[in-house]
Amino acid sequence: MEGAFRSENRPMLVHSGHSGPYLYLSGVAVVMRSIWLGRPRAGHGSKRDEKTGYAIVNFKNNKEIFHSKKRISNHATVFTAELLAINEAIDYIIVNNFPNTIIVSDSRSVLDALGNANNKDTNIHKLNEKIASFKGIINFEWIKAHEGFAGNETADRYAKEATLNDNIECYIKYSKIQIKNKINKDIKLDWQNSWNSSKNARDLYLIFPNINIKRICGDFLLNQILTTHGALASYQHRFFGKPEICGCEDAREDRNHIVYNCKKWHDARKREFPTDFQKLSIRTLLNNKKSRTLIRGMVEENFMEIMNDLESSYRPGLLSQLRPEVPHVFGPDGKLIDLREKAETILAANEEGRISLSSARRNRGEKVPVTFPSP
Repeated sequence: MEGAFRSENRPMLVHSGHSGPYLYLSGVAVVMRSIWLGRPRAGHGSKRDEKTGYAIVNFKNNKEIFHSKKRISNHATVFTAELLAINEAIDYIIVNNFPNTIIVSDSRSVLDALGNANNKDTNIHKLNEKIASFKGIINFEWIKAHEGFAGNETADRYAKEATLNDNIECYIKYSKIQIKNKINKDIKLDWQNSWNSSKNARDLYLIFPNINIKRICGDFLLNQILTTHGALASYQHRFFGKPEICGCEDAREDRNHIVYNCKKWHDARKREFPTDFQKLSIRTLLNNKKSRTLIRGMVEENFMEIMNDLESSYRPGLLSQLRPEVPHVFGPDGKLIDLREKAETILAANEEGRISLSSARRNRGEKVPVTFPSP
């Protein structure tokens, strides 16, 4: 056996002066002493509507005398289909004992794999062993893809027909990577279906209808607009029984009202929002730097009003260190704690020294962590 790899770009169709048999596979054409390989392509080759197939066509004296077409497992890659086509071509060469053959392929990836002595792929190794055991000469040559070789076009047509077969004739095992990808795909599909049908977080669903594993950048204030939790009067009313009417006394204060309609922010919206902001989604506005800054300011003002109300309701000074960027006003489950109910416990704990409010740290301007002990 002789195995040589070379590249030669020659515009060759069927050799009109050659009378020997011609064998074309899906992208593979065998000419007595030459095998032409072409990469299976979408619509013409092995992949069609997520189905996979390949074909072999044998020509003699420019006439088709034999063809074989097979559908293989749907998950099989184009690379695998090319290897199977080459394998069947090699078997055909061995059975017919062709003495001197050139395998011409436009698939550099397959040829590189076959020519790499360090390749550890089992299928590549077995194919090289089969070639090495053959007593004839087999050379490999790369050409540019899809140059209109007549045999390739015929083989492509048969490969396309193979994908229409009802039965799979060649089963391929899933690789580890394919198994991982399928599991990840199924998990994401289940996650998306659960997100679509859930009755929770529908306000957030309006902004992010599609699940995504990428982390979304945000902060304490913007998250309240995304989730409609926290500083909005509608949320305060639902969980703490506070009035839900906006300070502008015009309507119920929910996310849409504060962002699009609240009279308090009319002038600011004219300055910072796009002129057509009423037609834009919350997500689009948050992706605009100027709009995002204003929306953050809206939430911050609301939140500070809540903190000021709490501080004026209880012992002066105790809650003066609460700031919007410090999340200690929220419980472990992320929900805002009603400090009215916790006030007595907090005051008692402070008297006992269980809440440390170091004057030295306050004077240095450091943030003092505050924890809420269990009642």
